[in-house]
Formats: sequence, C-alpha cells, structure tokens
Amino acid sequence: MPDSSTPTDVADALLAVWRVLRPRIDSVMAAHGLSMSRGKLLTALQREGPSRPGELAEWFGQSPRTLTDAIDGLERDGLVQRQPHPTDRRAQLIVITPAGEAALAAVAEPRRDAMDALFSCIEPKDRATLVDMLRTIERHGKSVDKG
Repeated sequence: MPDSSTPTDVADALLAVWRVLRPRIDSVMAAHGLSMSRGKLLTALQREGPSRPGELAEWFGQSPRTLTDAIDGLERDGLVQRQPHPTDRRAQLIVITPAGEAALAAVAEPRRDAMDALFSCIEPKDRATLVDMLRTIERHGKSVDKG
C-alpha cells in the first residue's frame, strides 16, 4: 500500500525529531561547558572567519540585539573577541579565540556520539538516502526563499 504522507506530515515528523534531538544535543554539550546555541555561533565563526555582528544576526535570522547579548556572553567567557574592522573604522569583527576553538573541540566527540546513538536505528543506506532528501529540501527551501 503506497504511503500517503503529505508535505505537512513530513514537516511534522521532522519537527518531532528536532524536539528529541535538540535537548539531547544541548544536554551533552552543556555537560562539556557549551550550549548548542553558543556552539552554533562559534561554529559559524570558525567556518566563516571574522564576521560583523549584523552578518551573524542575518545568518541566524535573529535580531542584532539578541545576537549582541550572545556575543557579550561569549566574549565575557573568553570564547570570542571583538576586533576593529580593517577597512571600516565604524565596524567591529567578532573573532573566535583559541579558547573558543578548544570549547568546540571539547564538545565535538560527545556531540557526535549523541547523534550517532539517536540515528543508529536507521540502516546506513537509509541514512544516506535521508541525508540526500534533507539536502534536497534545504536547497528547495533556499530557492523558494529567493523566489
């Protein structure tokens, strides 16, 4: 019998998985000194390099004020620092520090282990198919947002 799942059913299932995944990953990361949201910000800085606060706010779809509070906390903990922009004296860049890099490294394995444990119930070939499908949805979502 063919599956009659609607796009809404798919979205509801993804949200249900997210509700299981998020607290699990956040708990594992917190046990190693870093929350999931702080880890996402540090990961973005690690991947993208020094960034303006406004760029980070746009990247995460948050208000600049919300992100300023997060950056203030990370700076207070020594995980990021503010530096003057090299060509725009009015702007600052947020830079991950060696302590921020170390914090990400400390949570990488426990985070991966928690995700592996959650998704181990799916056969490897099915996980590969799921990843392909999710990436297709992500690309489609980005093209819809632009259109």
